[in-house]
Amino acid sequence: MKFQLNNKTLYCFLICALNITFVATTAQAESALNKNFKEQARSQKKSVKSQHKIDQLSVKSADLLNQYQHIIDQVETLKIYNQQLEKLVHSQETEKQLKNKQLNSIEGTEQKIVPLMLSMINVLEQFINKDIPFLKPQRLTRVNTLKKMMDKADITTSEKYHQILQSFLQEINYGQTIESYQAILSGKKNSQVKFLRIGRIALYYQTLDQSKAYHWSTTQRQFVPLEKKFFQALERGFKVALKQAAPEFLKLPLTIQNPTHEN
Repeated sequence: MKFQLNNKTLYCFLICALNITFVATTAQAESALNKNFKEQARSQKKSVKSQHKIDQLSVKSADLLNQYQHIIDQVETLKIYNQQLEKLVHSQETEKQLKNKQLNSIEGTEQKIVPLMLSMINVLEQFINKDIPFLKPQRLTRVNTLKKMMDKADITTSEKYHQILQSFLQEINYGQTIESYQAILSGKKNSQVKFLRIGRIALYYQTLDQSKAYHWSTTQRQFVPLEKKFFQALERGFKVALKQAAPEFLKLPLTIQNPTHEN
């Protein structure tokens, strides 16, 4: 049996074939388009992730840049500080060397001044022993105090020298003042008398009952009797020393002269 296609049948067959081909092509196109959309979506997601990472890296880079700049600023600050420290250290080293020189100079000076001070104390003691004998126990006690002071380590050399100079100044001051005081005669117990010192040119004493008076003789190195004609002048001298009378000319024998001479 032969199967023959007529034109109408052939046309219908072609239409069906075309429809089938179109449907197949459309399905393939849709599948490819969907695949393309999915790829594009995945690509966009990757791009978003990449951008996020880029943003994070950018933030980290900015932080690192700030940290780096901060470190650079600190390094520069430390550099300037170290330069200043070097100047200070150099200055301190220079000052240290100067202090060492000064200390060495002081030690050398001290080695020279200590014997000088000891000599000054000895001179002061000899001077007091040869001077007119006023307040002698007190003055010699001061000398002994100076001697003991020289053996003390807790007193500086400058203070020792100051104390010695003060003692010399006090001795100088005796020569410029007049004073009256009571004391016991040397070597005589219960012999309270009153003394009158006029600078270093005259020294007198009188018994408390005013019956006797004496004055120091440098030539004889002892007290010698004072003539009664000088008693009134002596009494005025006591009043001047005690500030009970104004200073005036006193006619009295001088210690530095012969007892028979008058002033």
